[in-house]
Amino acid sequence: VEILIRSALANAGRAHHSRIVLEHVTKSIECQPLCAHLPNLVIEVAEKTWRLSPKRSSEYRLHPDLEELFGFEDSVAFNYLPPSSLQGPFTFLLVSHSEVAIDFIVRLANLATLSYSRSRLSREVLIVDMPTLVGSRSLLASARLWALYRGMMSGPPVLGCALMSLEQWLLSEAKQGKDIREIVRKILDSSSSAAIVAVIASVALAYPAAVGDEILPLLGVRELYQWDLER
Repeated sequence: VEILIRSALANAGRAHHSRIVLEHVTKSIECQPLCAHLPNLVIEVAEKTWRLSPKRSSEYRLHPDLEELFGFEDSVAFNYLPPSSLQGPFTFLLVSHSEVAIDFIVRLANLATLSYSRSRLSREVLIVDMPTLVGSRSLLASARLWALYRGMMSGPPVLGCALMSLEQWLLSEAKQGKDIREIVRKILDSSSSAAIVAVIASVALAYPAAVGDEILPLLGVRELYQWDLER
């Protein structure tokens, strides 16, 4: 199976059947066994087939689709509608291999947010300072990013699915009484996007004891209160 998938990756731009194989690697529901047994390969396929190539990104149409503004191939959107935690490989990866899945989702959100911040929608984006134990760090943020995990603002469906899956998994872990403070700390330390931070805020509101003091840095950012009230 791995040989078949890697062969498809090598021929993705030339062969129709290779593209079909790759679509099934990350297709909702069908990809569950692959996520369990070949998680890193699933993530590799996702990152190589979802992201807009540098050549394409320099040849934007006059009015590119929203997916392209976030750095995704526009064709990706149709495979993950409507956005939910049941779409895509995210939930299966989180259940089977949570550590690599979290890294993948945070990386996906960071790259998409960076593309968005450099697009024609850049006027929406603010750089806010989020306090840390050793000072502060910059967070790319906007009302659109803050509401993506609820599907209440237009955005790339695949990113919405990733955020919804992360929220659902964290809520499930907290509901079972598991200590997720270290996970939350890791996510906050590695995220540069308010889209991910919004998910953490949601989990903290539902299960404050599970998150503990890790949520404290968010309480000093005024814009986050405003966007949450709007949401």
